[in-house]
Amino acid sequence: MNIEQLKKRLMKNSTVDPVSGCWNWTGKVNNSGYGQLTVRILEKAYPVNLYAHRLSMVVLKGARLRKDCHVDHKCRNPLCINPEHLRQVKAETNLSRRRFARVTCPRCGAVHSVAYDCSIGECA
Repeated sequence: MNIEQLKKRLMKNSTVDPVSGCWNWTGKVNNSGYGQLTVRILEKAYPVNLYAHRLSMVVLKGARLRKDCHVDHKCRNPLCINPEHLRQVKAETNLSRRRFARVTCPRCGAVHSVAYDCSIGECA
């Protein structure tokens, strides 16, 4: 899959929120509430799962992801793939911000701490 195909796929699987400016991922979502997509990479014999927001940083912003950094959502929305809402930060910075962040849960619609796991059925 080439860069143009990846761009089209990212845009096809997102909708723009006119209020927040977030590009909300509408494709597959993992248990932590982050967008994922499966991509076949030439160097691999099998498809790989990639985070939509990390792929957005590379494909839409042209960023080179560093191994010692996380991709942080400035908007605190884990479904957002808008490259203007994303930045690379040290892992410890991202984890400390995450501990206190509160977002609307994509599963139940309630507001939780990002660290809260609603997959265990506490919010239905």
